[in-house]
Amino acid sequence: MHRVGAIAILGRQFRNAVLLMLLATAVIAAVLGDALDAGIITVILLASTTLGFANEYAAERTSKRLRTRLTQTAMVVRDGSTYSPEVSWFSRRAHSSSALRRPPVTVCHL
Repeated sequence: MHRVGAIAILGRQFRNAVLLMLLATAVIAAVLGDALDAGIITVILLASTTLGFANEYAAERTSKRLRTRLTQTAMVVRDGSTYSPEVSWFSRRAHSSSALRRPPVTVCHL
């Protein structure tokens, strides 16, 4: 299952080359004594990071809700009969002892 936490999403915001360049520029401006420019750049950096985090966090939550609504199916042919069980059926059957006594299953992915 795909899971991404808030900390990981925030960390990904700082892997952006433009944000890293802004951070470096803010540090250089602060070292050179230009506090106003460093402050403005820092505000832009924080705003960009906050908006990017909020957008990506909302997208991850929406993606999670969509995945809970999806069901995966497979087409199964057994003894000449075709049916489409949910994929979770296979994982439940794989752990039961009766699954070992059944004839082999041919799965056709569509």
